[in-house]
Amino acid sequence: MDLMYLLSNANFILTILIIIAASYHILYFKDILVHSGMRWFTACIIMFCFWAILTTLMSIAPNREFLFIVTNFFIVVPFITSSLFFMFCYEFALQRSVPKILYTSFPIAIIVFLLGWVNPYNLVYAVDVYSQEPLIPAQPNTIRFFINVILGYSFVVFACGMIFTELARSSDTIKRKQIYLLFGCTLLTVLLSLPKILSLNMNFDPILIAVLSTIIIFSYSIRSYKFGILISMASDKIIEESENIIIICDSENNIIKINKKAELIFGIESAKNIIKDIDKNNKSMVEITDNDKKRYFQVYNHQVGNHEKSGIVYSLSEVTTLKEQEKELEIYHKVINRVLRHNVRNEMNVITGYATEIYENESGETKRQAKIINKKSNSLYDTVKKLRKIQSAFDKKTNLNVNIAEKLTEVIEKSDYENLTINLKDNTEKNIVKVSHCINYAIEEIIDNGFCHNNSENKIINITIDEFDDDKIRIRFEDNGIGINEHEINVLKSKDETNHKHGSGSGLWLINWIINRSDGEVEFENISNGTRIEIILMKK
Repeated sequence: MDLMYLLSNANFILTILIIIAASYHILYFKDILVHSGMRWFTACIIMFCFWAILTTLMSIAPNREFLFIVTNFFIVVPFITSSLFFMFCYEFALQRSVPKILYTSFPIAIIVFLLGWVNPYNLVYAVDVYSQEPLIPAQPNTIRFFINVILGYSFVVFACGMIFTELARSSDTIKRKQIYLLFGCTLLTVLLSLPKILSLNMNFDPILIAVLSTIIIFSYSIRSYKFGILISMASDKIIEESENIIIICDSENNIIKINKKAELIFGIESAKNIIKDIDKNNKSMVEITDNDKKRYFQVYNHQVGNHEKSGIVYSLSEVTTLKEQEKELEIYHKVINRVLRHNVRNEMNVITGYATEIYENESGETKRQAKIINKKSNSLYDTVKKLRKIQSAFDKKTNLNVNIAEKLTEVIEKSDYENLTINLKDNTEKNIVKVSHCINYAIEEIIDNGFCHNNSENKIINITIDEFDDDKIRIRFEDNGIGINEHEINVLKSKDETNHKHGSGSGLWLINWIINRSDGEVEFENISNGTRIEIILMKK
């Protein structure tokens, strides 16, 4: 075959261009095969290449025998291609896996291919050995006509129907662009296949132009419009109706879609800047000024699927009210701290001073009442000190690595109680734990409770440190006091106080909070001869 003849053959030139475009498409966009329908579309592109090669071979066949061989391969290619195209559109539009029944098109194609080699009773295709037709036509009374024209075009028509349905119910701008593009390529393919169906004589097969155009357009659109990176209808509706801001990006953080809430608050251009800022500074909180009012959004991001090219979904949840409450609480804490630290303390000093002076200078009922005032004012002052400790415990969550035996010993040595014996027993080899910076407050409070709520002449607190599992330490405090009111224990277990259900003091809450902020556990229990408090802490 003359090279110049090949180069002058339009089918040959189009075939080379189709193979180049298809190779570029498959190699460059192999990473998008994880997305809906793209495996079927890529398979469809491969069949386009076979279609082009077989069409070229048929147009340059040196004899009828060679033409018959090539035609037998060509018989099944349009049918398989239209089946693959339908599968692609099915997943594209409905976001569901294709029904198993559609897979039957492949064994049908194989059966037709095998029958074509013997062509019994001209069943597969009608052939006239003496005909001068350049191609073997698909006669209406043959299997080739049925599968290529009837079934093949039915697949294409149904595929177009699904595309139109999706176009009607989709409000996504990007997705609508993709659907218009898909429909345009389909329409172009159908129109350029008509000359052969109508038996119009042409020097080349015009459908190859449609095939080449489709591959080129899709390759461009995958890069420009992220074709194939689609969202299911159910997810689409959830995203659109979400109270959160939803921004969907590709793997390079280019925005594919934003929902209505995002468009309402800042629009696509501002969204691009926000995503760049989040990505660049690894932000978990975004501050936006809207009508001179600051709004705060918590940022959550999730990778779409497990594939590295799948892209990222950013969800921005508004926390403006929480931020405002945080600021109010911060001011509240500062005010309370100032009041506890200065005002109440100073006023209590005045009350205590006058009560002491009255007690020393008066007698009888006045002296007795002054003593009560003094006792209550001292108790109130102790409560204020305890509340300041609680304030300190909540100001910041700073955990330290400490030797708990040494910390207990340090607190015990500083304690000054009459008729109180504290026994410390350490059964561990290594007792370094990670605890709150206020752990000494909790220990002091436990010892104070063991002393104050104890009517024994010889007050005892036994402290035992044990191993608890491989990664935990247990500290057990046992005293011989009167125990803790069961009501108090129930309030602590419920982790709530109401007007009708509350504890009598803040000491047990202080212990509970500090241990919780140490990522530990605490349990209060009454035993036969006193109280047991167990603390579980994590080893370093």
